[in-house]
Amino acid sequence: MDEQTLNSSRSRKKGGGRKSLLSTQIGIDAAFLEVLKNYTAGDPMNELIKWTNLTHKEIASGLRAAGFTISIP
Repeated sequence: MDEQTLNSSRSRKKGGGRKSLLSTQIGIDAAFLEVLKNYTAGDPMNELIKWTNLTHKEIASGLRAAGFTISIP
């Protein structure tokens, strides 16, 4: 090994690894919000707090219906 490798704090090149889902599946963010639109509630005292009663499977099913490739962990 050379000295530069030993002194480097990175183990991989910058930019390596899997690409962001938002960059590989264009429009998935809008489709996600559309799936949640009728199933979202919130705190009337704080507009930043929101929740949904959909399960992971139901959200994934809605995104698949919109044409996206989704898996459930």
